[in-house]
Amino acid sequence: MTQQMTIAEFIRVFNEATGAEYRVTDHPDESNRSSRDIDAVAESEGVPLLAIEHTLVQTMSSQKLDDARFQQVFVPITKELADEMPPDLEVILNHGALQPRTDWAAIAESMKAWLRANVAAFAIGFKEHRVPGVPFGVSVLRPKDGIGLPFQIMRMATPDELRPQTIECVRAALASKDDQLQKYSDSGATTVLLLESQDWVLVDALDIHAAYLAARAAVRAPHIHQVWFARIHEPGGQYGVLCFDGPQAIMDAVNPANLEWRSS
Repeated sequence: MTQQMTIAEFIRVFNEATGAEYRVTDHPDESNRSSRDIDAVAESEGVPLLAIEHTLVQTMSSQKLDDARFQQVFVPITKELADEMPPDLEVILNHGALQPRTDWAAIAESMKAWLRANVAAFAIGFKEHRVPGVPFGVSVLRPKDGIGLPFQIMRMATPDELRPQTIECVRAALASKDDQLQKYSDSGATTVLLLESQDWVLVDALDIHAAYLAARAAVRAPHIHQVWFARIHEPGGQYGVLCFDGPQAIMDAVNPANLEWRSS
């Protein structure tokens, strides 16, 4: 999904919640060649202009690099062994296991050999293992009811690992994007910071919201009037959009009535 598609979905939800008819009329970051600018301007008759800045929230500071390593090494293993493993088998790596200067080709071969040699021994439940030739711990999960996700290798991280880095990512976004939105705020526009997470494994929307609350307490961002959140729910590609911070009427219209935010 592209940034423009995320912004379009946000505007659709915003219009439904407010009764406005906003549509994107400019992409200043593309049209303004002289300085850094915001991602979109939307207009609707009789109401203030919407100035929208979109940013991706990286769950961990090394997430982009880790994602690339994971895609290169472990996704091919999942595909190669899909017909050989139990359909409910989940192999779990710690998120911090993906370190630089590692012989990933050798690790991939060791992992495949170990999985093939031990497939019949994977019992129901959760167990941690040491795999010969793999310099980090590997856990295996098989649900009791036999109903789980299709065989996959995934990454997990503890809340203690994730929380400080997620907070810092959101804090940096608030500080940086506040500067970009200032001239629009000063001119009377309604300014929106649109946070997006493409991580549907390590965190959920409530985790990002808690990180936002902690970040907001640590940095002033007076030129950001509203903060929204968008997330793609794979594999269907469906968006979920929430209003983290804004007029109460909008938050009531957008957010599920039974939503229970976590404290910061």
